[in-house]
Amino acid sequence: MYVKQLSDGDKELLMVRRNKIKDYQKKGICFSCLNFESGDIFPDDGLIIYEDKLLRCQFEKYPRATGQTIIVSKEHYEDISEMPLELGTYILKVSDAIIKLHKEILGAKKVYMCTICDGKRNHLHSALIFKMVRKS
Repeated sequence: MYVKQLSDGDKELLMVRRNKIKDYQKKGICFSCLNFESGDIFPDDGLIIYEDKLLRCQFEKYPRATGQTIIVSKEHYEDISEMPLELGTYILKVSDAIIKLHKEILGAKKVYMCTICDGKRNHLHSALIFKMVRKS
């Protein structure tokens, strides 16, 4: 389920993205590392909200929740156990700033953070998922 009904064109683009990712994974290529070079998996499309030498933070193009934000380190880590503690602390500081903005601007009631790294040859990333206040 997505926040908005996906058009047929969006569904096709999402399927193309999934297939590209699977193809790269089968070849042992990290699609996120490749994306930092080419931008062809997760194009900017005005979705990047913060970027520096360590991280990129961007809205998910096909969000499952309003404001869904992806935080990905530019350095490759297969899972959270490989990530330096200092980077984890930095990710939490950046996440805190994003969370405060989302709560203020979107009126998010709760915020959940998931670290995700699944499949063959993946790149550690986190997702911020916002629970919105239901309007009666």
